Amino acid sequence: MSSLRFTYHASVIIDGVLHEIGRREPAATQTGITSVYERTLSIAASGTDTLFDVTTECLATFKFMLIVSDYDLALEFITDDGAEVGEAIYTVEIKGSGTTNKFGFPHIFSTDDSIANHTVGFAGTWDVIEQVDCKNRSSTQAVKCAIFACT
Repeated sequence: MSSLRFTYHASVIIDGVLHEIGRREPAATQTGITSVYERTLSIAASGTDTLFDVTTECLATFKFMLIVSDYDLALEFITDDGAEVGEAIYTVEIKGSGTTNKFGFPHIFSTDDSIANHTVGFAGTWDVIEQVDCKNRSSTQAVKCAIFACT
């Protein structure tokens, strides 16, 4: 078994004052890693694709997932895709760098745990994210996207 080491650091200077979070040395370690899923793909202008699906990929679950893109990309996370307790769909947008082949800000999960059949106040049934889809928001520019997940 192996260990995943993750680092992050963000900073901004506003009115001469440095604001920062994170550190450059490993900020977190996840032990017991046995499998990795890596994929890089191009999403055509206005196109959609499935980045991760527990029914077709080598991972049935994940302890860590990171997704990046070079241009803006909409992500859709599906919890309880089989609707055993109640499918839940969540969407976010990740910001690319705006430069071809240069990845922008990552979207990161430290677990696949998520609430299915979700209602206000975090009510529902704890389940897992089973599928991740994406949509290229641009009608003129292809998007390069990469996903890295491990369990």
